[in-house]
Amino acid sequence: MLQYYSSNREQLLCTKEVVARLTEAPTPLPEDIELIYDGRNKLYAIAGRNVVVKSFKVPCFLQRIVYSWLRPSKAKRSYDNAVELQHKQIGTAAPMGYALEYSGGLLRHSYYVSELLNDCSDLRAAMLGKADDPELYASFGRFVGHLHESGVYHKDLSPGNILYNLSKKNEYHFFLIDINRMKCYSHPLPDRLAYGNFARLSDQPWVSELLAKHYADYRKMERETCIKQIQAASDRFYCSKVYKYALRRLRSEGMSPWTFRIAYLQYRLLRIGRRFFGLPKQLFRKETELYRQYLRVGDVRGSLARRENYPNN
Repeated sequence: MLQYYSSNREQLLCTKEVVARLTEAPTPLPEDIELIYDGRNKLYAIAGRNVVVKSFKVPCFLQRIVYSWLRPSKAKRSYDNAVELQHKQIGTAAPMGYALEYSGGLLRHSYYVSELLNDCSDLRAAMLGKADDPELYASFGRFVGHLHESGVYHKDLSPGNILYNLSKKNEYHFFLIDINRMKCYSHPLPDRLAYGNFARLSDQPWVSELLAKHYADYRKMERETCIKQIQAASDRFYCSKVYKYALRRLRSEGMSPWTFRIAYLQYRLLRIGRRFFGLPKQLFRKETELYRQYLRVGDVRGSLARRENYPNN
C-alpha cells in the first residue's frame, strides 16, 4: 500500500491523485500520461496537472533495508531538499509531495512529485561552449557562487541537472533538479568542496576558466587561485573517465571490448614502467601510440594528454 507525504493538504491530495493515476495506468500508457525521461529512474508528465512524477528504480535488497531503516528514501530526500532550497531562495521545481510503497516491511517503490518547470533548457550545450550569450556564463558562475555561499552542496552538479530560462527582463534564472544527492551546511562551502563541485560541469577548459572568474568575483575570492583549483578538479574528474568514455566510443565503432582492455593493460604497464622504473624513450613512444589509438577519443578534455605530456601531433 502506498503511503503519501506532504506538508500541505492540497499538495498532498494532488500527490495522491497523480501517483494513483500513474500506478493504476494500463500498459501502454494512456495519452494523458507522458514518459518524458526513461533511464535508471523515470519521469512522467501528467496531463491536466502541471506536475512531474519521478519514479525511482526499485532498490536492490540491501538498499531496501537501508532505505527502510537506516536512511531516508530518495523520494523523501528529494522533497526535503527542495523545501530547503526554497527556504534558501535557490531555484528548483516546487515540491508537491512524495509516496512510498512497502512490501514485507521493506521499501519497494517510491515517487517524488514536483511542479513542471516550463520553458526551460538544460546547460549541456552551454557547457560544451555552444552558448552565444556571454552573460549566460557570467550569470551561471554567480549562481554557483550563491549556491556555495548558501552552504548547498549538490553532489551531482552536472549540466543535465541544471535548468535555466531567460526572463522578460533578460535575466537568467537557474533551477536545480535531481536533488536527492544534496547536502546543506549552516555555513558557506569549504573551498575543497566548492572547487571540486565544478569538476563535472564542462570538458572545455576555457568554459571552466570563464566560470571560475565570475565565481571568484561573486565570492570575492582570488581569481587565479579559483581558476587553478577549478581547472585541476575538472582535469582529475575527466582523467578518471578516459577509460569509460574511450571504451564506449570504440565499442560503438565495432571494436571488441577485449581488444580494448588488452591494449589498455599494455598502456598502463608502460606508463607505470616509465614513472617508476625509468624505461627508455622508445617505450614512451609506444605508450603515446597506444594513447592515440585507443584512449584519445575518451580524453575529451585533453586532461590526460596534458598530464602525461603526450605530443599533439
